[in-house]
Amino acid sequence: MLRDAARGGSAMERLRRVACVIAIGALMGACGSGTSQSPTERGPSAHSTEPLVTPDDDAPAPVAQPEPIAQPEPATTPEPEPVAQPEPTPVQTTTPPSRDRFAFFVSGHSLTDDPLADRIVDIARGLGVSAQYNEQIGIGSPIRLRTRGMDDRPGLWAGYRTGKNRGGTEGLDVIAELRAPRTIEGRYDALIITERHDLVDVLMWENTVRHLRHFHDRLTAGNPQATTYLYESWLGVRDLADPRDWIAYERAAQPVWDCVADRVELSLRDERRPSHVRSIPTNAALALLVERAVAGRVDGLRGANARAITQRIFHDDVHMTPLGVYFVALVTSAVVLERSPVGAPVPPGIEPALAASLQSIAWEAARAHAARTPRTPAQCRALMRDSFCAQYGAYTRRTDGVENCRRTFADGNAEGPFHHDPASDASRWFAAP
Repeated sequence: MLRDAARGGSAMERLRRVACVIAIGALMGACGSGTSQSPTERGPSAHSTEPLVTPDDDAPAPVAQPEPIAQPEPATTPEPEPVAQPEPTPVQTTTPPSRDRFAFFVSGHSLTDDPLADRIVDIARGLGVSAQYNEQIGIGSPIRLRTRGMDDRPGLWAGYRTGKNRGGTEGLDVIAELRAPRTIEGRYDALIITERHDLVDVLMWENTVRHLRHFHDRLTAGNPQATTYLYESWLGVRDLADPRDWIAYERAAQPVWDCVADRVELSLRDERRPSHVRSIPTNAALALLVERAVAGRVDGLRGANARAITQRIFHDDVHMTPLGVYFVALVTSAVVLERSPVGAPVPPGIEPALAASLQSIAWEAARAHAARTPRTPAQCRALMRDSFCAQYGAYTRRTDGVENCRRTFADGNAEGPFHHDPASDASRWFAAP
């Protein structure tokens, strides 16, 4: 992410604070005059290099119910999210990463498999950024299997040597590659990593937060200024002919994924290290695309009915068609490159009008996500207990686990994924290999 060496904080963090100041000012104005006015969002331009958030951007819309199919409703203005308590600013200054080159490593499963990384490279190069990558793909794998592996013996961490690498090879030592790259030129600027998509299960049983922090530490061993991006996976669409419940679920899940990244970033701030952990709203962006498409609001994306339209995005219930892959690559590129993908190269088979629509929606989703207010650990625990445990149980039709989920995220559970005690937090994390 872009950094400001003089102030020691991230541009994105400072812009978030600016957004908070603007929001507070607006509320004060409303108290005095009885009226409030939202700032006007500027539309993206081709090859725009403006940051994802500017002081005059609208605040992001929180989770909203999906529009009825083929009967789009006008957008509503929701209540703002609670403002998180400020966290200490890292004392170490940073230098902005070069944006004429970008090297990234992908760790994931089938939702990040080829050709996603190649599409990101194509988009970056079309926007004037020379990009290169390697990857570690384990079909169906949680982060635990790509780090610790199947053998839980302390210090082994055999999972870092598993998975398919770029070009279909296997056996890459990911720890060594991130520390001293041999398959790319220079150092890695970013890790794009995803967790298995059954969100509550992996949080409770796969130690997602700790393993994500461990992978991030392997990245920064080679480049202390590198950024980890949590690519937010999505569940399968239960009914392609009526995806409204899937849209609602993914919008509810998106802030929980954000909480995972925010919790790891907070741990770095506690240690006064550069806090470079972000999230990519791929699931919520897909929900936005599907909602607008089935309502007839995406130029070039048409079909005989809702199922036909949804099947242009999804190959089955969860995996992407080439069109879907291109869209999530646009969202990912917009976040990691911090620039508009409008005007980016288009792969064969996608009409120009449709490509323009996909680029615009991807940029809209990225900008809205960047303007969000991070939740505190206490707010994340409350989110789980008050709503998401039940929403996850309802969508997966496994309501028998809802109470166990709520107990896991109780404020008094010191082993809970979103528990935070600054005095003891450093002892929470796995040791280096």
